[in-house]
Amino acid sequence: MGITSPLCVVQTIALFLLFQSAEPLLKKMPLAVVRWLKLISGASLGVYLFHILMINWIRPGRLFRILDRLSDYPFLKAVFVYVVIAVLVMAGKWIIARVKRLFL
Repeated sequence: MGITSPLCVVQTIALFLLFQSAEPLLKKMPLAVVRWLKLISGASLGVYLFHILMINWIRPGRLFRILDRLSDYPFLKAVFVYVVIAVLVMAGKWIIARVKRLFL
């Protein structure tokens, strides 16, 4: 299965339509929730770029035995990888902003 597979294309279209249909609900959400969603979505490119490094890092013997067991639970592994990489990306963005502020 690849990105040009008809099934993958249909899944992508379905996901887009799902979020498009949720837009009216998103517009009614409180400002705090919208800010949180913007923060999370702002990290999505970094998560996309760096998630494979984290997945490759979680191999037997590389991390604690507890984390090695994540391979038995793919959904938990995906959530763990996303959260860790998102936190690292947001921290990196914060550091870059502080460094820019120092030089400007």
